Amino acid sequence: MGGKTWARERFGLALVSLLASVGCGSSGNGGGGGAPDAASPDGTVADATTADDGGEAGTGAEDGSIDARAPEDATADSTVTPGDAAGDGTSGGDANDAGAVAVDAGGCPPTPLACGGTCPAIDPRNCGACGHDCLGGACSAGVCQPVRIFAGGTSPTAIAVDANNVYWTDLRAGTVMRTRIDGSVAPVTLASNQLQPLGIGVDANYVYWANFVGNAVLKVPISGGNPIVVADNQRGASYVAVSGTTIYWTVYGDGVVNSAPIDGGAAITLVDAQVQPNDIVIDSTRMYWTNTGPNDSGMPGVRMSVMAASLDGSNVTTIASAQPFPYGVAVDSQRLYWTNQTDFNGSVLAQVLADGGASLSVAMNQDLATGIAVDDSGVYWANEGRAGGGTIMRWTPEGGAPVVIASGQQIPHSVALDSKSVYWTNFGDGTVMRLAK
Repeated sequence: MGGKTWARERFGLALVSLLASVGCGSSGNGGGGGAPDAASPDGTVADATTADDGGEAGTGAEDGSIDARAPEDATADSTVTPGDAAGDGTSGGDANDAGAVAVDAGGCPPTPLACGGTCPAIDPRNCGACGHDCLGGACSAGVCQPVRIFAGGTSPTAIAVDANNVYWTDLRAGTVMRTRIDGSVAPVTLASNQLQPLGIGVDANYVYWANFVGNAVLKVPISGGNPIVVADNQRGASYVAVSGTTIYWTVYGDGVVNSAPIDGGAAITLVDAQVQPNDIVIDSTRMYWTNTGPNDSGMPGVRMSVMAASLDGSNVTTIASAQPFPYGVAVDSQRLYWTNQTDFNGSVLAQVLADGGASLSVAMNQDLATGIAVDDSGVYWANEGRAGGGTIMRWTPEGGAPVVIASGQQIPHSVALDSKSVYWTNFGDGTVMRLAK
């Protein structure tokens, strides 16, 4: 892997860490030769085309995808650390295990009496606790295992989820994809011929994404159709966040945070003078983003920092400065969380929103921590790792050490959550994964 040779100064961690991790140079094109050169994101938006259901992705063995409903198709090497099995097997979403009865997940008596006569050590419908369903994944030692809901991609990157579907961008393939949350139907190509699509978001009607090299933010109906340009001339459009009637995004090359009405209208710059802004998230009153700019940027107030502002761009505040390499960001009602993506000594930090005091340490010594997400069940993030050593992690504010909930992942990058499951992209092997909470 690229290690210290990653040219992060050229076009930021959002692309370089991904491309270098799979040995892709910035001048390669197509096939196995890497991605288009992103060093100068000044290309134009290509004509975006759509595919019929199944589209370019195809189905079944032809594209390497599997039936996620079959437990035997779960990835065998994507296991929770065995020592953490008992706790993880019972910590799923409320909708899965409401009223569940705890049982011994370590083994079963000769005549199992728990959960209607099943063995919770291996029963995917009652895994580790009565009523805890692995949702298509296998159950091993009372712990649900991840299941692939999509395979055969080139470099799945950012991910979003709603009540029915999972959506993701594929940076090197130049596509925006959709499949059911259980992987039960053929994937659909919502847009193709995109120029390095990166961040993605979804609302009730549209999927939104940013084309880093295409210098544009676009949307397409969830049901499919022709992509619509929300804003062009966005030099290095990176990540997006959608709320109500507005879409927000970072523009890496121009160092700004912009917004536009989702129904059409001119883009406006909300915050300027940032240094390579990357990930972005919003709550009801504020937006938060990471600045990944190099140490020699000449702007010490904003480089390598975590920032916040009101949704109208006022009250710009530095949440944390002098960070090693801030990347992903997530927020709940009480705290802001972010990852620092550095080799082996990466970290996940938090800031209590109410008091604005010192940052809190969630996890240290993380190996290339990237995407992060949070909900009532905990904080989840991806460690890209190296040589197949990627992990998905979970931590709960109630205390305790972070827990490995999936290991053996191939450069996991982005994480999304719903009430029952954790979803993530594996940039390294072209898969999209799901794990019951």
